Amino acid sequence: AVVNFRIFPGETVESVTERVGSLVDDSRVQIKPFGSSLVNPSPVSSTESPAFGILQRTIRQVFADAIAAPYLVVAATDSRYYQHLSENVYRFQPVRLRRTDLARIHGTDERISIEGYGDAIRFYRQLIVNSNQ
Repeated sequence: AVVNFRIFPGETVESVTERVGSLVDDSRVQIKPFGSSLVNPSPVSSTESPAFGILQRTIRQVFADAIAAPYLVVAATDSRYYQHLSENVYRFQPVRLRRTDLARIHGTDERISIEGYGDAIRFYRQLIVNSNQ
């Protein structure tokens, strides 16, 4: 059997493999990591850093009714390629997605709305302003 795990921060490929082995508890069954994407979870980025403060302020300025709060991304993102550049790497998409938008992510006719595109532009412009203050 092949099982695709989403590993929690603080865990590792090795700790998940060991846990599965202890749960299966059958010497006839071999437990081993498989595949080319054996990657440990990204480190947790601080919500106390100045960078998170800038991100949070920008979200409030552009999306006044949104609540800026940390969350867990359960899929792999390109952020793993930037971990060596910064202590904190935040994953954020400045676009409001409707239910119909969610069905198109990584699928046929993937796109965001024109309004969403405008919001993203406003967000990044304001983020640059806030970052330079």
